[in-house]
Amino acid sequence: MNVGHFTFSSLIEPLGVREFEQDVMGRHEWRATGSPDRFAHLLSWRSLNELIRYRRPPAPRFRLVKRGETVPESAYHRTVHTLRGPLKMLDTARLLVQIRDGATMVWDAIDQVHSPVHAVKQEVERALRAFAFVNMYASWGDVGGFPGHWDDHDVFVVQLLGRKHWQVQPPTRKWPMPDDFSEPPTEYAHDWTLTPGSVLYLPRGWWHRVTPLNEPSLHLTIGVLRPTNADFLTWLVRQATACDLMRQDIPDLDDDQARARHAAALRSVLDQWLGPSALELFHATQAETHYLDPRPTLQAISHIGPEAWDADSTVVLLSTRAEMRRRDGGVALVVAGDEWWAPVEAESCMRALVAGRPVPAEALRTPATSSLVRELVASGVAAVI
Repeated sequence: MNVGHFTFSSLIEPLGVREFEQDVMGRHEWRATGSPDRFAHLLSWRSLNELIRYRRPPAPRFRLVKRGETVPESAYHRTVHTLRGPLKMLDTARLLVQIRDGATMVWDAIDQVHSPVHAVKQEVERALRAFAFVNMYASWGDVGGFPGHWDDHDVFVVQLLGRKHWQVQPPTRKWPMPDDFSEPPTEYAHDWTLTPGSVLYLPRGWWHRVTPLNEPSLHLTIGVLRPTNADFLTWLVRQATACDLMRQDIPDLDDDQARARHAAALRSVLDQWLGPSALELFHATQAETHYLDPRPTLQAISHIGPEAWDADSTVVLLSTRAEMRRRDGGVALVVAGDEWWAPVEAESCMRALVAGRPVPAEALRTPATSSLVRELVASGVAAVI
């Protein structure tokens, strides 16, 4: 694998994507090791320093935790009195004191502020067709940030620097929901130390307890949210409210026969809606609601086309849920329910965009692609970088 380029295939190697989806995903834990530097380009101590300085978000996305408790912001911030009033600032000396005392640094959704990690999120979404996000955990001591717990989503743990000790136990309940409660296990079936280049996958509901090893450690956790059957049925009931019966108040039924007739009437409505076409529509709706990467192209404000863009510019697609379909002697790019048609000569460029690869602006200055890319950029579906 080339260091500096992340792909979902590189995350799960030596498994293939199909093998992972069929044999591992949602079924059991999985871990693998690799070259210690294979993920080093994603985040380093130096780049984290710069992110904290310029991009650090407010709590609770950025926070310190210790033994399951959030460290108060006042413990590592100070108030500076300026001519315009008080200003809260990070106190780096006090921050280091908290870290030396065993606090773990947490940065939720760090993919929103760091391009290499954002690329990870997009690659995972593109491969698994599900919403993903990336959180960061940095620790230096030997005190755990969180007690044993399970997550309501699948996770990929990517160890970047240092080591960390993981104890893992199968779920107490199959396919747990966010509001399910159960006591943590007293014993764990698996006991592992992750080293740089290691990956650990845990399906939803798997218990884990993480302990730092009194050395600098940095890892990313990629969360993957996949819709459940309960999500589908909730969506289905909302769709079925188009029927008058579903919107009516529940009548006051005082005998079993009346209740049976009412239940049968409701069941007949759901039967009309529940079918393969409903599942297809639900999946399409998921794709439509999947947000686009908020990346503007200010060069396009005056409707400037690719002919006027910088020679070294590239174009990227902002959706990880795009599809390409053949239409009327050409191809159509489908994003969030909308379609953009192009002649067959544009197919290679379209395939590259859908696969998440940047396309040089020069390659889009042809008669087959010029108007198409102008429309995509104006619609906020593509961006020039």
